[in-house]
Formats: sequence, C-alpha cells, structure tokens
Amino acid sequence: MIKKLDSRFLIVSMLLLVLAAAACGQPNKVGTEKLLDIDEAGLPECRLGEKCESPSPAPAEGEGEKGAITNPQPTEAAPSPPPPPEEQFFDVTLVEESPYYEPGNALTMSSNVTLRITNRDTCACRPWRTFTADDGSFTSPQLAPGQSWTTKLSPGFWNIVDDSAGFIRATLEVL
Repeated sequence: MIKKLDSRFLIVSMLLLVLAAAACGQPNKVGTEKLLDIDEAGLPECRLGEKCESPSPAPAEGEGEKGAITNPQPTEAAPSPPPPPEEQFFDVTLVEESPYYEPGNALTMSSNVTLRITNRDTCACRPWRTFTADDGSFTSPQLAPGQSWTTKLSPGFWNIVDDSAGFIRATLEVL
C-alpha cells in the first residue's frame, strides 16, 4: 500500500512540476508597450493644494472619425503670483541705560523700510516707554517691556522725546 501511495504521489508531483515549468517558460504579455509611453510634455504642471485637471487619454489605435475619443490640449495652470516682498524693518530698541535708544540717539533710516520700536527697558522707574515726535506728527502708544510698535514714515527730520521721561531724547532722520 505504501508503494502505491508513493508512486501516485510521485506521478502527481511530476505532473505539477511539468505544468509549472511549462507555465513559467512562456512569456506573459498583457497590453501593449504603448501603455508604458508617457508624454510628460502633455501633462499639466500642478502645485500641492491646487486643483489640477487630468489630461484626456489619447485615442486608441483604430479609433477615428465617428464617435472617436478626442485629445484636447491640456489647459495650463495659471502661474501663481510671486510672493510679496518680505517687509524690511529699521529696528530701534528702547533700553534702560544711556543713550536709552539702540542703535543710538542720532537715528537715520530709509523711507522704504518700516520703523519698529521695541521696549526692552526693565527699569521699575519706567513701567512704559513711548517714541514721540516733539511736533506731534506721530507717537507710539505706551509700550510695556517686550512690546513693539511699527510705523511707515515719509522723508523728514524729527526730534524724538520719550513721554515717560522727558530727559530721554533722540533725533530721527528719514531719507
């Protein structure tokens, strides 16, 4: 009985081996090589987060006049606008010790930048500071330590006074 099982097993195993070898020896072909040709020039450029139209598929061989699939020209995505220029600042820091302003008491800046005043004065004698033109043409709010204020100025010359302490003075020239 064991010899019968062994010979049946051997015959079935050989048959399966012959079938597997025959199947693996044949080239498998699915579709055509044309399916692998990608025309990148016809693809629209899309950016992350933008809606992008998929191009229509090219007509298959043999499809022609009546009822044929057409391949319209892909529409180009509108170019995104350039990012706005980064704002440029002229920084003045209000400090505790004389000269009370950094970079100094005689300040000169360009009119195409924004003036940024930051209070870094931690003296308990001045719980707030200001940056005020003595002619009243501009004044910052009362700035607590760590607070900032910005403004754009046209060309001109101003004498600056700090309303928290009248002796703290500077000049500002905007070119």
